[in-house]
Order: sequence, then structure tokens, then C-alpha cells
Amino acid sequence: MAYSKETKQYMKGIEEYLTKRFGSVQEEWTLSLKLLADNIELYAQCQTEIKRFGMFDPNTGKKNPLLITLKDLQTQINRLVKELGLSPHAAGMIKSTSDDDSEVLKNIMGIEDED
Repeated sequence: MAYSKETKQYMKGIEEYLTKRFGSVQEEWTLSLKLLADNIELYAQCQTEIKRFGMFDPNTGKKNPLLITLKDLQTQINRLVKELGLSPHAAGMIKSTSDDDSEVLKNIMGIEDED
């Protein structure tokens, strides 16, 4: 699957975070990271199409079937985020090799420090 610039940047930030937190990205995490990237990319594509065509079919009045796909992708993304220790709760449960993860998390989330 080809990834957008945004997905690539996000995944790079996650890999940097995991490397800082655990010393390296373990080989066994590769599949979970690929699945996360795939799901994030598909999620963004679904959002774009839902914005383009709307939540309801104007001819039938039925919900856009991509809404179901979007919900399924959200569930998968949340599961993978927890599995990789990227949610605040999961991160608190996993031993870190870094003393301060706040800077890396800010970078992933695109938060700039106020000077």
C-alpha cells in the first residue's frame, strides 16, 4: 500500500518514540506497525470519501457504507495503539528506557513548546 505524506510522518514519529522509549524497534513489532500504517491510511481515505459524498446517499437516504468501515478502522487503530503502548494508559503500564517521553510524544502529536 502506498502511504500519504501524513501517514509516513506519523509512522516515523511513532518509530522514533518507540526507539527512544525502548532503545530500538523490535522486529516482532514490524507487523503491528505495518497494520497500524495501513489502517491509518485507509481511515484517512474513508474520511475523505465521506466528506466528498456525505454521510447519506441522496437517492436512497441510506447511510454511507464507509461509515461502517470507518468505525471498524477506529477499533483496529485503537487496538494497535494500545498494543504498541502508544495510548497514555498503555504507556503507563510499559517499562520505559527513557526518563522523559514528553518531548517525543509532543513531536508525534505536532505540539510545539511555548517559549
